Amino acid sequence: DYTLPLTLLPGNYNPGQTTDVPATQYYILRDYGNGTIRPALLQLGIKDNKVVGTIATSTGDLRFLTGERVVDEGGYTLMGFDGRFINNVEFVTIGDSVFGNVWSGKTGYYRFKGIADDNATLEDPEEMSKLREDYTHIEWHLPGLDGDTIHFDSRTITKPTILAIQGSWCPNCMDEGRVLDMYYREFDGAIDVFGLSYEYSGTLEKATAAVQKMERDLGTSFPMVIATFDPKQDRNAVLPLEQIRSYPTSIMLDHQGNVVKIHTGFYGPSTREYEAYVKETREELETLVAESNG
Repeated sequence: DYTLPLTLLPGNYNPGQTTDVPATQYYILRDYGNGTIRPALLQLGIKDNKVVGTIATSTGDLRFLTGERVVDEGGYTLMGFDGRFINNVEFVTIGDSVFGNVWSGKTGYYRFKGIADDNATLEDPEEMSKLREDYTHIEWHLPGLDGDTIHFDSRTITKPTILAIQGSWCPNCMDEGRVLDMYYREFDGAIDVFGLSYEYSGTLEKATAAVQKMERDLGTSFPMVIATFDPKQDRNAVLPLEQIRSYPTSIMLDHQGNVVKIHTGFYGPSTREYEAYVKETREELETLVAESNG
């Protein structure tokens, strides 16, 4: 936990009534000031005379941001709490261009610039993570939340299965967890879902307590296990991936244990990609379930 100092000064703030935005999506480049430049999408809309939106990266998003157009200053300000950090986004638009700054948590900061582009996309999330060359199957023995060890072997499964790489500290994992639980309930025994939690707590007991709280908060019903609980543990040793590029990441298998796809990151309900992803994944699961039923 931490606190941030707050200073209030009189000013000419005038939010007015915001009824539109110059563009609904900008392709932006995030400059962290150390030579690191990364692409992202600034997505905007209007709801109840408020500016709403998010910044979507190649692996997730800042979740829901809300704010206004600051009339007297010619720009926009949006804020939101993603479950881990307070995010503050301020930007101005000049023609089709956008220039802004993002403050995240206690120390996170980057500036950005970009151009309006409603068709812009980022790296394909289903091409970002790869299986290791020596991959033959997926197998693990990991502690469940009740203390019992859960054994998984992809060679013995009989139904479509999703393995969700997650963490109790990960805001986008919360959004994905709700969606996966929705599928788990909808398909009612026809699919399996396992949440593999990678924790930083330092002990198995603390990690288990953190994931149990996440489970209660989300109201999920699919089983979760502790993949790692200490930063010193090798996080790439549990699953046969070249590396874990993002939390969350989900691995979808068919009823014969074959990896159908690996989806890196997650675009939550604050993004324009969310609804299409939910629909497409449901359709993929329906196809896999039909195949498993012969």
